Amino acid sequence: PPHRINYRANISALHQLGVKRIISTNAVGAINFDMMPGDIVIPHDFVDFCRLRPVTFYDEKPVHVDMSQPYCPEIRSVLEKQAKASGVKTWDKAVLVCTEKLTKDEQWKEIKDNTLFICDSNLRFKEVQL
Repeated sequence: PPHRINYRANISALHQLGVKRIISTNAVGAINFDMMPGDIVIPHDFVDFCRLRPVTFYDEKPVHVDMSQPYCPEIRSVLEKQAKASGVKTWDKAVLVCTEKLTKDEQWKEIKDNTLFICDSNLRFKEVQL
């Protein structure tokens, strides 16, 4: 299953081979009801709520990594240009929210029980209490 893939080992191996950029895909649902199946979404930021897997490559010492621009701007630009040229509806501003694998009922319970973070039209996060 995907959650058992040792992503840190894969990324480390790619780094050792000299790879400088990685393009990765995923298939998820959307909170934005304007996003439809088949749309291409090119996130510009992410929020990681996962806690059951390692969250760093640096287990032995603290290392601070600049996450102000977590996705490569050159790759994002190429993806955006090619996606728009294909005629497929493309979203070039989106925040990927990563959560642990939950059932649908657990997802809704988590959303209802916790503070939500939403993005306003200027892509700034706001807290919303349910």
